[in-house]
Amino acid sequence: MAGIQCKPLPALTARNIARFWKKIERRGPDECWLWTGTANKDGYGQVTIAREKRTVRAHRIAYFLGYGVDPGALHVCHKCDEPLCNNPAHLWLGTNADNIRDALSKGRMRFRGGYGHTHRTNAKITEADVVEIRRLYTTGEWSHRQIAAKFGLSQGNIWCILTRRTWKCVL
Repeated sequence: MAGIQCKPLPALTARNIARFWKKIERRGPDECWLWTGTANKDGYGQVTIAREKRTVRAHRIAYFLGYGVDPGALHVCHKCDEPLCNNPAHLWLGTNADNIRDALSKGRMRFRGGYGHTHRTNAKITEADVVEIRRLYTTGEWSHRQIAAKFGLSQGNIWCILTRRTWKCVL
């Protein structure tokens, strides 16, 4: 999503198009048409255009074939949130900002606006632990080292929690 550079599609031959449609499991007009070919690490279908020696996300080609418009620098976004879907009726064009806003509004980017144990890095502690860490430190009886050992964290992590560099949202 963020940081992805979208480029115009390479020229497609009749052979490329026929090969593309063979890898689509077409269903009803309102259903997802799933890609059955190779997918990238993010779960999106991908097509290699041999003549161009270039790999393109399948849904970009589906959009082009469905609407006759090359997405160019725009993102092809999914209404259905299914990365393998290639039903043109489920696809729409948007800027990177549009794509991010869509993902945020649908809870697909929890690390944006998300925090703590809902963060994508799978936090080792909970909000309740953060409250307890701050409470222990304010008693004056616990050092950074002791708190770190108790919660299985580094002293640096404890310092970040106490200075609100992390877990800012926890009061």
